[in-house]
Parts: sequence; C-alpha cells; structure tokens
Amino acid sequence: MMQLTILVLTALVLSLSGCERESGATGGSPPRADTTISREIATQSGDWAGRIDYTYGADGLLRRANYVFTTFNGYDSTTDEFAATKCVREYNPAADGTLVLNSKVTTDLSSGERVERTFYEPEITHWGTLAEASKELQESEQSGAGQPATRPESKSEGGDKPQPDSEGRSR
Repeated sequence: MMQLTILVLTALVLSLSGCERESGATGGSPPRADTTISREIATQSGDWAGRIDYTYGADGLLRRANYVFTTFNGYDSTTDEFAATKCVREYNPAADGTLVLNSKVTTDLSSGERVERTFYEPEITHWGTLAEASKELQESEQSGAGQPATRPESKSEGGDKPQPDSEGRSR
C-alpha cells in the first residue's frame, strides 16, 4: 500500500535574526543576518510528523539544523508496546556538507520523560545551502501550482516492528 507523504515548505524566509558583525577598519559592511527555513513533513493520517528548521548564514551555507519528529508508533522493546514519542535532534554541518548529530533526546509525548524507543522515519535529503532550498521551493511551487510538494512513501504491512534508527538509541 502506498501512502502519501506531504512536504509542506512553510516559508522561504521564516525568520531573520540579527547577527550583525562589526565592520572592519576599511569601512562599513552591511549587517549580516541568518535565514531560517522551516520544512514540515507528515503523513495524511497524522500518525507521524516532523519539522526541520535549517539556519543559513549570510554566505548561504547551512549553519545548523534542528529536527523535531513525533509519532504515535514509537516502539519500546522492553514492554513490547507502541506509544506516542517525540525525538529532538540538533545537527551541525561537517566540512564535506553532511550533517553531524550533536544531540538527540527521545521522550514520551505524554509524560515528557526520556525513553528508549525506535520508530520509522522517512529518508530526507537535506538542503546544504540556501540556494538548494530556494531551488526546491521554486520547483515545488511551479509543479504544484501552489500545492505542497508530495512524494510516495511505502508503508510496511503486517506487524513488522521498526528497526533502530541509524543514529543509535537515545541515552
């Protein structure tokens, strides 16, 4: 069964935060600002959703990414049960452009207590530069006539339990 994953690209420029630099002795330069783009993904059924905030410097390069993912299907192997789960990750880019995980906290969505759970997450191609993000936003607007960009996701059938994510378990 195919399930539709909706990518909602909420805003090209969600917020500008003043990151002004001191001008050098040779004269003034314009103030520099970071640009944050919010990217939201979700199933139509609402059983999982994610929000990634990408922050780019004035040079257009990615400075950091914060990812909040929630699901009703976080699997706890100690109780053999599924429960509502929230996972918050913070990334910084490496010199080669890949994202390096700085922190990961997985909590029970109801109690807020830290937990060790595994869960399905969609594969996401991250935007390493502001130009990449802008290009994808423009293409999705042109192809969808203002509709959100979508792509098919396969959904596992039966009672398959999710495998641990590639970043390991929460600590």
